[in-house]
Amino acid sequence: MEKVTNGLYQVGKGYQAFIIDGDEGVTLVDTGLPKKTDHILDGLAAIGRKVDDVKHIVITHAHVDHIGGLGVIRSLTDAEVMCSQEDAPAVQGDAEMTPPPVMVRFPFLKIMLKMFPEASPVPVDRLLTPGDELALSGDLTVLATPGHTPGHMSFLLDRSGGVMIVGDAASVNKKGEVVRGLFNAPTPQIDASIRAIAVYDFDMAVFGHAPPIRSGASGAFASAAADL
Repeated sequence: MEKVTNGLYQVGKGYQAFIIDGDEGVTLVDTGLPKKTDHILDGLAAIGRKVDDVKHIVITHAHVDHIGGLGVIRSLTDAEVMCSQEDAPAVQGDAEMTPPPVMVRFPFLKIMLKMFPEASPVPVDRLLTPGDELALSGDLTVLATPGHTPGHMSFLLDRSGGVMIVGDAASVNKKGEVVRGLFNAPTPQIDASIRAIAVYDFDMAVFGHAPPIRSGASGAFASAAADL
């Protein structure tokens, strides 16, 4: 587990989920891969929390590396599960998951998806819409950032000067620059989502598959948006 800032922790290796600790309990953002929930349970224990302290689970998007642990966590708690209307059918098992955009360019990579265990279907308790203000363990503003999936969402956490929880809408390269990311593609929708994030003011950013940006994050997004 890695502490990002006060009350925000990144758990998992390569496939990150996030623990937001607050006075009203814990919010999880994403749940990682199937059979990897120990990362989350160990992270909760490390900050003095139990799994039944989890009150909300917010999903950035319906891919197995982000919802794979949802079934287990939901079975251990009464947490409210939230995601976008577009991705809810895949979370609930009513529709297949939309492959990442890179699969369109390189169809042979679809073989990789078959290597992952399947995620258990879980009912969605609340459908999120862009602009929603969620007063959970930390105040979250909901952003629509489609492209990686039809209903991909990012979340701005009102803490430590603002922390953008990006999900897979973008990534970071070895130079610390914001980029589309390995599993995205140069599509108008993905580029529009990066521009949409760049409109906001925030100091830090965290990602599904990249290290955090710990300062000047909105400037990094603004630079990326200007280069698209």
